[in-house]
Amino acid sequence: MNNTLKFGEQIELNQLLTLDEKLNDSVIFLDEFQTLGTDSIRSTSSMGVIISQLLYQVRKRNLVIIANTQNYYSTIASRIQYQVNWIIDCKYNKDIDTIFFKATHSGSNDIPKGFVRTGRLYRASRYWKFYQTEQISDPFTQFSVTADSIRDSQEQKIIDRVFAILIYLVEEEGIEELTFREIFGLVKENGIEVTSKKLGSWLRARVPVRKSGESRYYDLSVLSDS
Repeated sequence: MNNTLKFGEQIELNQLLTLDEKLNDSVIFLDEFQTLGTDSIRSTSSMGVIISQLLYQVRKRNLVIIANTQNYYSTIASRIQYQVNWIIDCKYNKDIDTIFFKATHSGSNDIPKGFVRTGRLYRASRYWKFYQTEQISDPFTQFSVTADSIRDSQEQKIIDRVFAILIYLVEEEGIEELTFREIFGLVKENGIEVTSKKLGSWLRARVPVRKSGESRYYDLSVLSDS
């Protein structure tokens, strides 16, 4: 984030907002971690919630998240610290061009809390060329994340699932018209929880509807690309 690295792919904040599946099996580097809603000031913000959700999904999505910050213990909120596995303190000795590491584990089923490993990186300056060390922008200012935007994003995922089902029926089953009751039943059968009012508004926005007696019929053929 922040174009700090000269390699890899830049992550936009909306990818974190939607927890984009493209992030699966990735190594994610978050620069100036305290600016992403993880500090004590913004830890209860919507962005703080997003980061917390992302950390909870590390195992499920096979993610490795590397984040840097200044004064970790005083700047990062305790509920975020709880989800961090390794805290790595780094100190650079310019005279001998070496970075000294002290890695402390926060505790797990496999590794006891307080387990420490130390190490050093010689000729550290050879890696400086991979970093934009002068980049100092705050990524939090690049995108305004609110509770409403989180809800909108989650709702869009549900909408996409609903119409994926309908498109499949049109293109694979040859079904071109269904009543609202039939569509609502299909949505429920596929484990999607939505009110009839919302489903109706989604359908009306994209699908022509005709009334016949007490029933409403939706023309699903318009959803097909063929």
